[in-house]
Amino acid sequence: MLREATPLTILAIAWTLVAAPGAAHARVVEIFPSNADISCNEEFENVANTLKPGDELVLHGGIYTQTCRRALTANGTAAQPITIRAATGERPILTRPAVPNLDYPQNNLDIENSSYLVIRGLVFRGGSSGLTVSGLHITLEDNELSETSNNAIAMNRGNTDSFVIGHNHIHHTGLLDLAAGTTEGEGLYIGCNNNSCTASNHLIEGNYIHDLRATSGGGNEGIEVKVGSYDNIFALPDQRLQASRRPCGHAPELAVSMIGRTGEARGLMSFGPSHPVAYPRGAVYVDKILRGAKPGDLPVE
Repeated sequence: MLREATPLTILAIAWTLVAAPGAAHARVVEIFPSNADISCNEEFENVANTLKPGDELVLHGGIYTQTCRRALTANGTAAQPITIRAATGERPILTRPAVPNLDYPQNNLDIENSSYLVIRGLVFRGGSSGLTVSGLHITLEDNELSETSNNAIAMNRGNTDSFVIGHNHIHHTGLLDLAAGTTEGEGLYIGCNNNSCTASNHLIEGNYIHDLRATSGGGNEGIEVKVGSYDNIFALPDQRLQASRRPCGHAPELAVSMIGRTGEARGLMSFGPSHPVAYPRGAVYVDKILRGAKPGDLPVE
């Protein structure tokens, strides 16, 4: 027998739905370009730091600029990631005011201790680094980073795990004028010097990296991966690395090695000969030469 619900019953059901875990309504927040060069009270930064799991921040096309440090911490969940993206068909540009010698005192954006965060379709122009990132389960895709005084994306502010960095356009880094000092200008800088932080389980694929500049003795790699990084996947046939003095980081600072040993030390892969195989083959050549063979007549095996 069906009975009519009383007002008290209806109120109890409504409260149950509101209070149920995961029932909170995710927000979609849309913002428009702003200039906070004087006030440093930037709407983008303010709103980004209020985002909760499942929220989406949509940036409309145009220039977003401020002078002071721009930083955000955003923590979503596996089921409800936080998304910060460009409005469909629009081009939002996060930048910095012009400075002498391109000697930027701040990075473009510092993403700190964040998780389950997606950054998609934004343009980062200027800054000492384009992005510095720490945390886990962060996706950077379809962004453009350029005109930095140093590197484009730096993952050296703490441990990082399970990033997806895909289909970004990275170019014209390391533009610091020599009058202000030297620069490295890497496209992607993954991990820390002296193994002081760990970069693990990242997927790097489909990025277009070109026109990098370094004026120091090192740097200029398209992708540099530091010692201690492990279980990272680099989809090399899908990366486009051009106009870089060293497309991939030089040994021993990488998981994609040019000499064949780092791949055995928890890196993904290596390029080059297998030294355990090459040494015995070298002995065969020495034996033939000692027996009278001319080195120039020996085939390459």
